[in-house]
Amino acid sequence: DRIGLLDDAYALQKAGMIPVAQYLELAEHYRDETEYAVWNNLCSGLGGVIARLTNQPYHAELERFAKSLLGKIYHNVGWETAPNEDELKPLLRSLIIGNMGYYGHRGVRYASRRKFLNYYLQDKQSLDPNLRDAVCNIAAWYGTKTIYEAMLCLYLGAESQEEKSRYLHAL
Repeated sequence: DRIGLLDDAYALQKAGMIPVAQYLELAEHYRDETEYAVWNNLCSGLGGVIARLTNQPYHAELERFAKSLLGKIYHNVGWETAPNEDELKPLLRSLIIGNMGYYGHRGVRYASRRKFLNYYLQDKQSLDPNLRDAVCNIAAWYGTKTIYEAMLCLYLGAESQEEKSRYLHAL
């Protein structure tokens, strides 16, 4: 079971029973994976490793590794919904774009800022609902004063708790 193997390796490295490098080496073997559940588990574990090692001198190298690992699936899922795509693909797309943005992928950062501003300033229907959380978070993390002010206005004017939570979390 692909997820069970990842879970076990993550637990072992977290307990100090195997080196982090061994977990990362296993993770590399998942580059061709296409299933949402596996990527969700992998992104969670990878995020845990990177968060735990934030203050280490090799932290930037870990983020580069994460972007490299996610690169193939990112290009596979893209930004746009395809006709008749699997029902889990929008979740996978959001997960991968969110992680690529978190790790600082320039193209994702730029696209998120552009998509957020287009959504906020021009066309509320232009942003896929499945991508709104990821785009808002990335736009806020790497945004400008204009984006911050737009996000704050959206938060203050939000009509639903879901929208309020989205913008507050991003801010």
